[in-house]
Amino acid sequence: MVIQMMPQSVESVIDFISQQGLKPGSLLPKEEELSKLLGIGRQNLREALAILGFLNVIERKKGVGTQIQHIDPTGFSSHLQDSIELIGRLAFVGSRFDPHGLTELQRARAAFEGCVAFEATLYSREDDFSTLHKQVEQMIETHKEILRHQEPTTKLRESFLASDERFHKAILVASHNSVLNSFGGIIVRSFLMKSPKPDIFRRGGSGKIIDEHRQILNHIELGFKNRDSVRLRQHAELAQKCMYEHLIRLKEE
Repeated sequence: MVIQMMPQSVESVIDFISQQGLKPGSLLPKEEELSKLLGIGRQNLREALAILGFLNVIERKKGVGTQIQHIDPTGFSSHLQDSIELIGRLAFVGSRFDPHGLTELQRARAAFEGCVAFEATLYSREDDFSTLHKQVEQMIETHKEILRHQEPTTKLRESFLASDERFHKAILVASHNSVLNSFGGIIVRSFLMKSPKPDIFRRGGSGKIIDEHRQILNHIELGFKNRDSVRLRQHAELAQKCMYEHLIRLKEE
């Protein structure tokens, strides 16, 4: 089955990138040549490249070629199987690759994490906020460093994204809902691989991400402080809306 082939196809491309020492900005060989080099069919290669494009590992640029965007082969491999399994189930109709499934997967994450933010507003506890504030503060410090560089380094991007990852995980924990946490272990982990493209950082996008995180955290915290108020549900709905719109915006960048 094609789905069973997909992890090997994706790993083949990742291994090639690693073995060749390709960095962000490097170009992959043309499709026909890469297919021969990897010993996989062109259809399987196209599907693997589509998934890697969805995860922002690569980007196809008209008139340029397929360019490496973001790659950490060591970290990538630890998440690969769960992510490809989830993507495979949703991006295939029978044995036919359906790219619309990837879009639906992105929307599903936005809807899911919006509900998590709603629950966190209703059920968060005081000790949840130290972790949430710490991650936002770390993102701010990294953002300041990014602004000092004309081209943000891989280390700075990774640091920012690591804080972003911990922020989303902390909101999941703050929901104090074991069912959401069980689903989140699959859904959120799969999307944490999907890093914002490097040019988002260059356009000051890290500052926009911080502002959106602050808005989400503010509504969750106001909900906690107004637990017995009629405004509680309003803050929960605003936290849900801010989270959903934040993730949809990143999808459309």
